[in-house]
Amino acid sequence: MKHAFHTTLTPEPLLNVPHSFEFERAAQDFYERCFMPLLYHELWESIIDDAKPLISNELFNRDGDIIIQIRRYEPQETQPTHHSEKVIPTTLIFGSYSFDIDFSFTRIFPKLGLGDIVLINIKLPSQQKSFFAIIVHTFDRWPENVEVSSSDKIVKVQSDIVLYTSKKCSDAITKICNPSPREISVTKLSNLTSCRRQISAVFNLPKFEKQTSMLMPDDTDPYFQHINIRNNEHINGDFNENQRDVIRYAIQMFNENNSSHMHLVHGPPGTGKSKTIAGVVITLIPLLKKDQKILLCAPSNNACDELFKRVLDELDPDDKEDKLVRVGREAPLDYNVCEYFLESLTMKRLVQMMRNDEPRINQRVDSIKEGILQSAKVIVSTLNYSANNTLVHMKMRKNVEFIIIDEACQSLEPDCLLPFYFGCSKIILVGDPKQLPPCVLSPAGQRHNLSQSLYTRLYDLISNENVTMLTKQYRMHDEISRFPNEHFYNGNLETDESVMNYWPDYPMEPYYLYNLTYTRHTCPPNGGSSNNKEERIFIKKFCIKLLERLANRQPYVKDVEEFIEIEKRIVVITPYKSQMTKFRERSLEFPRHIEVLTVDSAQGKEKDIVLISCVRSGNSNYGETIGFLSDEHRLNVMLTRARRALYIFGNLTWIAEGSPHWEALVDDATRRQVITTIQNNSQEIALPLP
Repeated sequence: MKHAFHTTLTPEPLLNVPHSFEFERAAQDFYERCFMPLLYHELWESIIDDAKPLISNELFNRDGDIIIQIRRYEPQETQPTHHSEKVIPTTLIFGSYSFDIDFSFTRIFPKLGLGDIVLINIKLPSQQKSFFAIIVHTFDRWPENVEVSSSDKIVKVQSDIVLYTSKKCSDAITKICNPSPREISVTKLSNLTSCRRQISAVFNLPKFEKQTSMLMPDDTDPYFQHINIRNNEHINGDFNENQRDVIRYAIQMFNENNSSHMHLVHGPPGTGKSKTIAGVVITLIPLLKKDQKILLCAPSNNACDELFKRVLDELDPDDKEDKLVRVGREAPLDYNVCEYFLESLTMKRLVQMMRNDEPRINQRVDSIKEGILQSAKVIVSTLNYSANNTLVHMKMRKNVEFIIIDEACQSLEPDCLLPFYFGCSKIILVGDPKQLPPCVLSPAGQRHNLSQSLYTRLYDLISNENVTMLTKQYRMHDEISRFPNEHFYNGNLETDESVMNYWPDYPMEPYYLYNLTYTRHTCPPNGGSSNNKEERIFIKKFCIKLLERLANRQPYVKDVEEFIEIEKRIVVITPYKSQMTKFRERSLEFPRHIEVLTVDSAQGKEKDIVLISCVRSGNSNYGETIGFLSDEHRLNVMLTRARRALYIFGNLTWIAEGSPHWEALVDDATRRQVITTIQNNSQEIALPLP
């Protein structure tokens, strides 16, 4: 059904997303016709992806299901669809349910939200049926005059809810619930909100004063041109010269009251992007007028939390109160960030109101949130959540004076447009176009360039002199950074001397390749993720020797806990999820405190010692290829996660035949004499000793 539906999913033909829209007479119209069909394909694929774990299990009597009390139905007038003249009768179901809120935010309870796609599960006398529905309205009713003895009190909140579904569903409910009890069980599958916001962003681009600059960027556009910065501007903190330039640039942008500017910052791995962003924020806070704010965004919750902690660390203790607010749909997992979460701050004030027996709690929740946001100087949000109604008053008042978007290269273009709603055109985009692009689920999006980020599109059309590149890296040992520096960054990176002093007594070479020509990968008959058993066994043996060597050279390792700490300094990175899963199978007996990650989950992370498991190994004469190992962005991510040591395992001779990037890597290792070939599984494993 999935693929049949794909072919008729959108009435518009699918178009490639170009670099520039300047050759189109109606650029905005073409922009919409490029993005809209692809976003619908992406939505459908994400729904399928979200629903897979639920569909594969029993949908009835699930622990996470929510029971809704039905009050009434309201039939709807339905128009024919694009694809059929047939009218499907629909209805609105009005009901309510209750959920718990934990004021300490240490527990998360099931809750339905606007735009949720749910399954209504109905047990008929002879069978069980499920119907799709969409949550189109919610309203939470707080209890009045609740006794609150401590801040971790759990309070039950009543939520009014409206579901949009087919009339067949309401008829089935009436059949089993007439006259009572009128209850239904619903299972949450997915959510439409993110896609709805992306679609709105595409349609609302004309409201952005720099719409033409976004559609048709070039070097002659003043919006992107480099502005003169004052080098005499005093910058507090331990920043290098490139980082200081970014901070000075932000000050200059901020101080030019009547002008707009967008600046791109290129931050390769380990060059201190987060530190630089925190420096910009801390420097601009004293310059903000009473109601002005900085909006700090990133594509993921994890990235937002890391940025938040970095800014928090740089602030003086006296300045932390009311200055920073983290907004989002779900509470952060990090307790230090959760303390500044909007919902958590609201709960604290509600608790105080309850203790004071103040009436009209329900009417005050929104005003409390608005007051917290109004007093804040820095709002931290994911890109998509920045379009949430919670922040609507900031749009109305045009409070946002400066926008910073981190990891902009990992964001779909429509997501990057969302903060533009705030009417602010002083924007800094930070990213690395040489690392992984945004994740695109749908085959249609993958074929038609939906993964091209706004940053990458602008970066390819704007000259280097209008981009600030951070060039001093503080992560990788010089031997590790040597190849990615030359191959991906044109030799522009400089290793800080502090890196060479990190773990000075490490007892092995920092960089080495193992060419396992005897291995072969396998994959399921029906397709799917590849894995390589022989490669896993070799890496396990290597790890055991590595751990023994490290433990023997460090006399302070006296017990199991200290040995575990050594294991935690190591990570295995592999492009294939199946290989990652099989490393964890009990039969392999792989050291369990060594982390195993896919390339996608490794981006943005670092470890002291990184082992790369390439997996793919076949025979080119039979038409076998290296798959997405050929992607240069994935290769770059894998090569730039290690601080002190990087070891690569795979049939590198065969892989090099399928990619010029891997060929360059193997040639470089051969010249440097840091590669060895293993031709059978009985060959002795030798550690790369100095």
